[in-house]
Parts: sequence; structure tokens; C-alpha cells
Amino acid sequence: MRGHGRSGKPDNIEGYASNLYADDFAEVLRAFGLRKPVLVGWSLGATIAADVAAHLSADTLAGVVYLAGLPYTGPMLYQIATPEVLSLLPRLSREESVSSFVEANLEIIDALFIDPAQIEWETKYQWLGMIASQKPKYREFAVSRTQDPAGLFKLAEQGLPLLVLGGAHDKQVRSENVAQQMKPHFKNMELYLIEKGGSHAIFYENPEEIMAKIMEFTDGVGAK
Repeated sequence: MRGHGRSGKPDNIEGYASNLYADDFAEVLRAFGLRKPVLVGWSLGATIAADVAAHLSADTLAGVVYLAGLPYTGPMLYQIATPEVLSLLPRLSREESVSSFVEANLEIIDALFIDPAQIEWETKYQWLGMIASQKPKYREFAVSRTQDPAGLFKLAEQGLPLLVLGGAHDKQVRSENVAQQMKPHFKNMELYLIEKGGSHAIFYENPEEIMAKIMEFTDGVGAK
């Protein structure tokens, strides 16, 4: 995902245009020879479904999984994010204070897990390294970029399947709120909350249940 990890990080907001995210996704499909997959997006990565719906053909996706995910940027963020995360965002996206930026990164890492004290030190700091390597301006670009959900809503009305898969104890995203916001648009939607290991990093704390539910969903929509 552009702006994150080992992906490209454009230096201006124009490099985070919605159509470019859709182009990135299309290129991944071509590179791996995929047709009509299920898009599983974790956290901010879930926003890519709206880009795909807006700029690629209507039959691109077999279904969508919001894995503790944000459906699209804009006011939606304030409907589904926890107060803890909303309070951290300004410190995570500014370069005014190095100490404040580092502290905010440590706090956002702890908020990934149910009990961060039980997570191995090496694991936590691997995550921290990935997050801290993202300059504040790249994070700001990724969060504040413009998206139009109209295409997503059109596919939803046509029956695009959606699985809202979240943690019951997520400290960053309230998946029940995501489902509430999406329900008026999606005819075919399921909300599934995981209790055991139900953090924001649910794929880390309970990979077995996560994978079983995603596979069940994928089999049901006939993804290729």
C-alpha cells in the first residue's frame, strides 16, 4: 500500500490520489494472475476497496473483508475510530516534536494488542520499526486523501458481499460501528466479532479463527 512499508512513498498529496491506489491494485492482480479476488483490508488498508470500486470495472472483486478496517477516508474516520486513536493522530502526523512523535508511536503500538505487556519485546519493536519508518507527512497524506464512496455503494446495492471482521476488544477501530455505517448500503453484509485475541491486531493474536472465517467467506462468494 503506497505510503506504507516497502511500497513507494510519494512526497506530495497528488501521489495519493484514489485512482493511483486502484492502479496499484490492478497491477498486483496482473502480476499474480488473479481474477475477481476477495479484497481483505486491515485497518487503513481497507480503504482500498473504495478506490477499486471507484476506478476499476464493476466485476473486479468477488467480495470485501474489512479486517478491523476503515471503509474510506473522511468523516467516516470519526464515526468508527476510538477516542484513543483520534487523540493520537495529530501527534502521529506532525514533525513538530521528535519526542512527541516517538511517544505517540509507542502508544499506537500498545493499542494494537489486548495486553501489550504479554507481547514479546522483539515483536513489538519490529512493529514499531515499521511504523516509525513512515514519515509523518506520508501518514497524513494516507489518512487525509480524498475518496468518493459512491462507486462502493453502487456495488453494495448490486450485492457485493461484505464481511466486517473485527476484534471485540479493539482499542483502535470499533467494527460494530463500521457495520452500522455500512448496513444501509450493503444488501449482503455480515458482522463477525472475535472475542479471544480480539484486538486490533486480531490476525496476530488469533490467526486460526481469523483465517477460518475469511476462508468460509471466500468459499461462500466463490472467489477465484
